[in-house]
Amino acid sequence: MLILLGFVATSWIITITLSSADATVHMLENPYIPEFMHGQAVLITVVLLLIVGGVFLLGFSEAVVVAVFLVLNAATTTASPASSRSSTTQPQWPPGPGT
Repeated sequence: MLILLGFVATSWIITITLSSADATVHMLENPYIPEFMHGQAVLITVVLLLIVGGVFLLGFSEAVVVAVFLVLNAATTTASPASSRSSTTQPQWPPGPGT
């Protein structure tokens, strides 16, 4: 039984480490990432490892809530710069009644 637990723990550590490192590579290849993050691969990987480890400690049901929050947050932050670049002027609202 102890060998099985050791195998599970080792595979979990390897999986989250590789996933965090891969996510870091994808982040650093993103052209919209801020300049100060370039060259900080180890720091970003460690932060991602801490986040994933923290989510694991919360438990699976809470992890689903956190995952949904992160997906919505990523969608919002991804769509915001794209929508601000699409138009150079703000839309003009029609005048209100009585003006």
